[in-house]
Amino acid sequence: MTYRALNDLLTAAKAYYQAKAELQTFVQWPSDLKSTHREPVWKPGCAHLQCDFPASSAGGVGTQLIDAIYPAEHMLEWRTTYTQAEVGADYLARSAWFELIGPNGHFHSDQCIAFIAYWGRGLTYPWHKHEAEEIYTIVAGEACLHVEGEADKTAKSGDCRLHLPWQPHALTTPDAPVATFCMWRGSGLNADPVVIANG
Repeated sequence: MTYRALNDLLTAAKAYYQAKAELQTFVQWPSDLKSTHREPVWKPGCAHLQCDFPASSAGGVGTQLIDAIYPAEHMLEWRTTYTQAEVGADYLARSAWFELIGPNGHFHSDQCIAFIAYWGRGLTYPWHKHEAEEIYTIVAGEACLHVEGEADKTAKSGDCRLHLPWQPHALTTPDAPVATFCMWRGSGLNADPVVIANG
């Protein structure tokens, strides 16, 4: 059951990838995938994800991807990355992410990272940067995406945004929660993002 749920989640992620030309242009679907054993980790934000995006029969690859999380959620290694001093207690309580594909993912790959992240309404993911190049896609909900040198963008389901290596960026969810499917490519796949003090 465990492996089937994780494999179904991977299948749903690939279907989402195949439906998004921007993702296919950004990076090839990895050819070196290998199932791994990651110890499950539960985070408080997981319960909020269920409340904000309940299972649905509405269809569409975004809905299918969200729905595929729930049968596997207790097997996933949910993460929050940052400390309370960096992001605050509320942020840690109402956000979470997991690496589906990557060097430390449920499916190992050295070619890229694919992860799913959730933020509840009214949160600020502070300015941060990382070496790997990144593409954000909004699976459900909406968020305001901030990128240094570019105009802020309110992104809704289906929208994408690119972050160049070491380019500072941030995210806020003033009016709605958001679930994203993100991919990394290039150098720095093993390195965590770094919060930038004071933006």
